[in-house]
Amino acid sequence: MSSSRVETRSHRAHIVRLAAICLLALQLAACVTTSSVPNSPFLTAVVRLNPLARPPESVANANAAVIEAPKAQPAEVQSGTTRPAVATADVETTSAVPSTERREVYPQVASASSRLATIAAPAAPEIARASVTGGARPALKGRGILLGEAVGAAVLSHPLMGAQAAKVSGSLADVRTAQGSLKPQLQVYAGSGGSYLGSYVNYPRQFGDVAIPGSSRSDAGFTLRQLIYDFGAAKADIARSKSLVDAERLRLADQAEDIALRTANAYFNLLEQSELVALIDKVVADDNNFAQLVMLNEKQGNGTVADVNRIKSKVIEVEAVRTDVMTALRTAEDEFFRLTKLDPAQVRRSPSPLPRIPSSFEPALAAAKQSNPSLLALSANGSSLEHQLTSQKAQQLPRVDLQGDGLVKHYIGNQAASQGVVDSRLMVMVSYKLFDGGIMASQVDRIREDKKANDFRTLDEKESIELNLRRLYQALSANRTKETSAIQGIATAQKANTLYLEQFKAGKRTVFEVLDSRMVVFTMQKTAVNGKYEQLRAAYGILRNVGTLVETAVRSPAGS
Repeated sequence: MSSSRVETRSHRAHIVRLAAICLLALQLAACVTTSSVPNSPFLTAVVRLNPLARPPESVANANAAVIEAPKAQPAEVQSGTTRPAVATADVETTSAVPSTERREVYPQVASASSRLATIAAPAAPEIARASVTGGARPALKGRGILLGEAVGAAVLSHPLMGAQAAKVSGSLADVRTAQGSLKPQLQVYAGSGGSYLGSYVNYPRQFGDVAIPGSSRSDAGFTLRQLIYDFGAAKADIARSKSLVDAERLRLADQAEDIALRTANAYFNLLEQSELVALIDKVVADDNNFAQLVMLNEKQGNGTVADVNRIKSKVIEVEAVRTDVMTALRTAEDEFFRLTKLDPAQVRRSPSPLPRIPSSFEPALAAAKQSNPSLLALSANGSSLEHQLTSQKAQQLPRVDLQGDGLVKHYIGNQAASQGVVDSRLMVMVSYKLFDGGIMASQVDRIREDKKANDFRTLDEKESIELNLRRLYQALSANRTKETSAIQGIATAQKANTLYLEQFKAGKRTVFEVLDSRMVVFTMQKTAVNGKYEQLRAAYGILRNVGTLVETAVRSPAGS
C-alpha cells in the first residue's frame, strides 16, 4: 500500500516538473522571438512614438514594426555605407517646411560679409534659392549629406547668423552717420503767425507811440554750417565707427564658427549613434540565437532554470541599452535638423579622416592669437574705444565752423507796418565751451574704464582659449590611445567569445560566462566607435578655437 502511494507521488511530481518546464518555455518564447529584436515593453513604447507605424494590435506586432526599420538595409549597415533607417518620432519633422524668415538669412549674411558667403555658399549651393529653401533640401542622389554641406547650410541659414549680420549692417549705418559730420549741414525753416514789435522806456511812459507795426508776420530762413577744424574729433569718431564695423564682422565670423562646431558635433553624434545601433542590433541577434540554444539545452535536461532566467534578464538589459542608444540617435537627429533644416535620414556614413590641425598645443595657441575671431573682435573693440577717447578729448578744444544764416521777415497789417526785412550773414565762427559742469571729464573717465574692462575680457578670452586647446589636445591623444587599444581588444574578445560558446556547447562553460564575453565584445566595439568620434570632435574643437573651422569643414575632402 505504501509503495503504491510512493509511485503515485512520484508520478505527480513528474507531471509537475513537466508543467513547470512547459511554462518556462512559454515565458522564454514570449521574451525571445525569431526576429533580430526581442519582445519587450521598451520597444513597444518606441513603436507607439512612431507616427509612421500603424497602432500595434499586440506586443508582438509592435516589436515587428520596430524591427522592420533595421532590417530595411542590412547590407549597407554592415558595410558602413549608411546608418540604419530607424523609425523615430521626428520623421515627419525632418520633412517639415522651414520658416519663411530663414530665407532672409543668406542675403543678410552675404551683404554683411561677402568673404564668409564666398567660403560657405559653394558647400550649400541651393541655400540662395528661394524655391529650395522653402522645404527640406535634398542631397545629391546616391551620395548623402556631407559634413561641409551641413556646415554651409547651417552657417548661411541659422537665425543667429541673420541677427549678427543685421548688427553689421547697423554698424555700417553708424559709419555713414559719423561721416555726415564732415559734410555741409543745411537747415531751412518757415512760419507764419501773430507778431508784436515795439519798444518801451522806463520813464515817463512805459511804451512808445508805435507799439505794433504789423498785426501778423511770416518768416522764412536757413542755417548753413560746415566744419572747418575741430582738432580731429570728427575723424576720430569715424575711425571709431569703422572699428566697430570690424568688431561686428569678426563677431559674425565667431558666430559662424560656433554654429559650425555645433553642426559638426550633431553630425558626428548622428553617425556615432547610427553605428552603435548597428552594433547593438548585432548583439540582440546573437542573444536571440544563444537564447534558443539555451532553451534547447534546457528541454534536453542539460540546463537549469537559472540559465533560462539569466538569458531572459540579459535580453532585457540589452533592450534597455538599445533604447538609450535610440534616444541619443533621435536627439542627434533633432539637433541636426534644428541647425541645418536638412533631412537627417540623408546623412550617410562616409570615411571621416581627421582634419588638418596644428601639430601640438603651442603652434595652435599661436595661431589662435592671430586668427581667433573672438580675440580679434575684442581687439577691434579696444581700437574703437581708443578712437572714442581721442574724439572725446578733442571735443574739449575749440571748434571752427563756417556758418551762414538767412532770415526774411514779412509783415502784414496796418499802414505803419513795413513790408519786409532781410537779415543774412556768412561768418567763420570759433566756439569753445569754457565750463560744462565736469560732463566731458566724466565721459573721458568712463571711456577709460570701458577700455580697461575690454582688456580684462581679452585676457579672459585668451586664457579660456588656452585651456580649451590644452584639454582638446589631451582628449585627442587619450582617445587615439583608447581607440587603438579597443581595436586590438575587439579581436581578442571575439576569439574569447567564440571559444566560450564552443566550450559551452561542450558543457565546460556556463551561460554567465558566455553572456559576459559577448558583452565584452560590444563594450570594446563601443569604445572604439566612441574613441573615433571623440577624436573628430576634439579636432574640430581645436579648429573652432583657432578660428578656421568653417573654412576647413567646407573645403575638406570629406566635406565637399
